[in-house]
Amino acid sequence: MTPPAFNLEAALAAWRQTLRHRRAILDEDLAELEQHVRDQVVSLTKRGWAEEDAFREALRQMGDLGQTEAAYREVYWGKIKRKRRLLRHIAAELAMLKNYLKTTLRTLGKQPGYTGINILGLAIGMACCLLILLYVQDELSYDRFHENADRIYRLRVERFASGGETELSAAASAPMAEAALKDYPAFASATRLSQRTYLFEQEDRRFYESRFFWADSGFFQVFSFPLLQGNPRTALAAPFSLVLTESTAQKYFGTTDVLGETLEVEDRMMNITGVMADAPSNSHVHFDALGSFTTLEAEFGSTWEWGWWNLSFHTYLRLAPNASVEEAGARLREMPARYIGDQEEVSGYRQFLYLQPLVDIHLHSRYEEELEANSNVAYVYIFSAIALFILLIACINFMNLSTARSAQRAREVGLRKVVGAGRGQLVGQFLGESILLSLLALGAAGLLIWAVLPSFNQLAGKVLTVGGVEQWPYWVGTLGFALGVGLLAGVYPAFVLSAFRPLDVFKGEVRSGKRGAWLRKGLVVFQFAISVVLIVGSLVVYRQLHYMQTTSLGFEKEQVVVLNARNNQPLRDGYQTFKDELSQVPGVLSTAFSSSVPGRDQGHNVISRTAGMTDDGQTMPILTVDHDFTETYGLELLAGRDFSRDYSTDDTSAFLINESALRAVGWQ
Repeated sequence: MTPPAFNLEAALAAWRQTLRHRRAILDEDLAELEQHVRDQVVSLTKRGWAEEDAFREALRQMGDLGQTEAAYREVYWGKIKRKRRLLRHIAAELAMLKNYLKTTLRTLGKQPGYTGINILGLAIGMACCLLILLYVQDELSYDRFHENADRIYRLRVERFASGGETELSAAASAPMAEAALKDYPAFASATRLSQRTYLFEQEDRRFYESRFFWADSGFFQVFSFPLLQGNPRTALAAPFSLVLTESTAQKYFGTTDVLGETLEVEDRMMNITGVMADAPSNSHVHFDALGSFTTLEAEFGSTWEWGWWNLSFHTYLRLAPNASVEEAGARLREMPARYIGDQEEVSGYRQFLYLQPLVDIHLHSRYEEELEANSNVAYVYIFSAIALFILLIACINFMNLSTARSAQRAREVGLRKVVGAGRGQLVGQFLGESILLSLLALGAAGLLIWAVLPSFNQLAGKVLTVGGVEQWPYWVGTLGFALGVGLLAGVYPAFVLSAFRPLDVFKGEVRSGKRGAWLRKGLVVFQFAISVVLIVGSLVVYRQLHYMQTTSLGFEKEQVVVLNARNNQPLRDGYQTFKDELSQVPGVLSTAFSSSVPGRDQGHNVISRTAGMTDDGQTMPILTVDHDFTETYGLELLAGRDFSRDYSTDDTSAFLINESALRAVGWQ
């Protein structure tokens, strides 16, 4: 009769069952043993052994089964013993922590005044620090929400005449975007923004919108503002296309489902082709509506403001991933000379182009024609230092209070050392107390932040919020902040208290030493010095703000009402009749028309002392006004005369200049 064929898996299963019956063995040990047998069988079969003989040889090489059992029994019981020792150690540590916690809570409960002062001091310091850090984090996050923020650049212009001051402009001229794409193909896309104030009308809703921008079709290829409805590639492509933000759509239609609707914009019927989310607060530009640039091209063609000298278009370029910004900047710098070099020779003016990183605009850009008022990176450094100083004051206050109570904790330290506690254990105990107080202070600081955040937002002009549940990195960072504060505030008291010697304690000879006394005095002096600096700085800022709010601006700003007549052609044509009607209104003392008002954007032009001369020319803001402007605004004339209707040339060739312009042109 032919014997059955050898089956390795069945043989291993039988051998495994034998081991399990004869003794208890860990699964992982048995798995390792079985794998070793398998490896031996494979090795022997490769050398020509039959599989059954290879299996028996592998078991023989393992040694006697009893020896194998003994060896693995030793391993097994060794692991059990190590686990038991580890569990006993963990239980002992938990018991010690429980004892420390009881002692800490009992100590804090017996001295509610000390506990309250420490927690309140840390809580106020932590709340102030966290609020300032929220502000700093918001400042540093501007424009970083765009997907390609690190590859988006704004085109800025430096323009000057020989002998004149350099004009630094955040805006470019209309042809520069197309020329940049043509001269340097590594720019993936570009868009221009031109801000206007227009009258919007929808049935009985009529509002002037000052945050309206004309934009190129590449707007959504450069920026990552989410378009909730519409196609980002075509939303601004066709003439008379209009994209609204959510809030603007709600304002005029009461809903955001407005695709295909029309809205009248300064006597134009615009087709709504998209609805986008409102721009976040940490964007350097905010808008309520975007109109397609092709609308202007369709209406005005080449007669509109397309010249190279009209710097009123904010131009943004997105660089391709592997392109060199240095090479692109070098190509663009001399671009105006390549296109309008003859005009520059005649005018005496030169223009140079530079790429400004998008993420640098908010903190590092203070040029003319900025879309919004930017901040300054110096404020980030100053406020960060203030946050650090406030936190140091709170920590030093905690240290001083803790070390001042050293005599009351001396007996506890001495007794713990007598029964065997080491200095490391005592340091851990006191650091644990400090961390517990810091965590309690963090909870109180959270309540303070929740209470004052609306007022802080109003003061800072921000829309700051604390992280939600989904923003777990924020909460992990805050918890780490509290642990760091606890360690910083508790490390010195912990080492001071743990250094007491039991013999000195029971003799009543506890002394902190001259070094400790000098350190505590130094901390107090440092604390008061920081406090004085912060108080003086606060007073200086307060006086500056008070000065800005109360100082005379050189014209009457109270009781002056401004009516926006921009883009209202009928009113502009009949402005004298309108003025006469206003003068009949009781209480109206004077009226005047002007192209803008003091303090707002004004038109610029090149001014020189002698007609036709360019070597002394420079760009100055110009305000176009009528005869009654100085009387209406209460301007004081230091020399000369006011505009007069008795001189017909005043309508075309008369100017009033201020003291700054007087000095700029070099007159006495």
